Amino acid sequence: MPRRRDVDAYAYRRARAQLLAANDVCALCGHSAATTADHDIPVSRGGTHDISNLVPAHGAEGCLTCGRRCNQEKGAQTMAEFRAARLRTSVDWYAGPDASGL
Repeated sequence: MPRRRDVDAYAYRRARAQLLAANDVCALCGHSAATTADHDIPVSRGGTHDISNLVPAHGAEGCLTCGRRCNQEKGAQTMAEFRAARLRTSVDWYAGPDASGL
């Protein structure tokens, strides 16, 4: 599979490094050790590599806790779309039935 040029962009790599240095908790499953930065608004839908459009996520190697490949599960959805249709995670059941969603 050919590599995506937009993901190799210097702006993305720099923003990803800054984001993960500040926070490695996956925005999708809530577990630590995120290894990549996912776009809130995907590049394919007009999003940018700006750090304000990135969230920590688990990449192709998956989450060490739940095994999900969060970035791939989200696909080309925005974070709002993903959260509206997301699967329940351990963050949800730890919080209890009265907790609000992420």
